[in-house]
Amino acid sequence: LKSVDLTNVTTIDPQVFSGCSNLETVKNFNGTFIGESAFVGNRKLSSLNLSNVTTIASQAFQQCDIFTFDGLDF
Repeated sequence: LKSVDLTNVTTIDPQVFSGCSNLETVKNFNGTFIGESAFVGNRKLSSLNLSNVTTIASQAFQQCDIFTFDGLDF
């Protein structure tokens, strides 16, 4: 699994992409929730749109090396 299109997905469940070591791209995620450990170990994941996300659970991006958070204001 190298890329996933999450059109019409409102939540990313806990651990759903955990260990998907070849996942590089998550497209069209406009949901509001990312579950615990959802992307653990996704070292190739490079970007994800977080413009509508209101909740990111603990360790959602643990062991993600390079990451760009699109649409996130600090």
